[in-house]
Amino acid sequence: MNDDASFFLEAASAFLRDPSEQAYEVLRTLVARSEDYDPDWLVGRIGQAAVASGQFEGLLRAINSVLPGVFLSPSAHFWLAQAYEGLSDQTGKERELAIAGLVTAKLLGSGDGTEGRPYRVLMIQDEYDIVAALGEVPHATQLVRSEGRVCDVVHCDEKSYWFELEWWPRDSDGDQSGATSKPK
Repeated sequence: MNDDASFFLEAASAFLRDPSEQAYEVLRTLVARSEDYDPDWLVGRIGQAAVASGQFEGLLRAINSVLPGVFLSPSAHFWLAQAYEGLSDQTGKERELAIAGLVTAKLLGSGDGTEGRPYRVLMIQDEYDIVAALGEVPHATQLVRSEGRVCDVVHCDEKSYWFELEWWPRDSDGDQSGATSKPK
């Protein structure tokens, strides 16, 4: 095991033992810097197809192959829990559901979903996990530039939720390329 993997395992263990803000931020930084990190990674289709066809071990392999890049994704842990359930591993299922709940709580605690305090997400999938946790159904997403940040605004029935996209590429002058201006 290389030094990066050892450091990640130590940070993940520390976070799971004591999910303080400091431990979360250390782990969040490591995840975002990992080779396997991809903010566009979506597990839903992979998970649904694997569960429907009974390919539980394949689902475990698929998700584990992109760790540590998806370690702070609630959806990754939800689908790992589904795989463990399919393999009759109740302990694995409960562990993954607990991690999914912990990570969801950290995401919900990162902001309040307003323009002034958007939720801080590592992956686009996180936006949908938060919206689902809030009991909402998304209808549209709008990419906007606001207060020096690039945000997705997810529009739901009752309200809209703001999500800061910290990974979004910036132009040489610090501007975020590709984002539209703030909605009126």
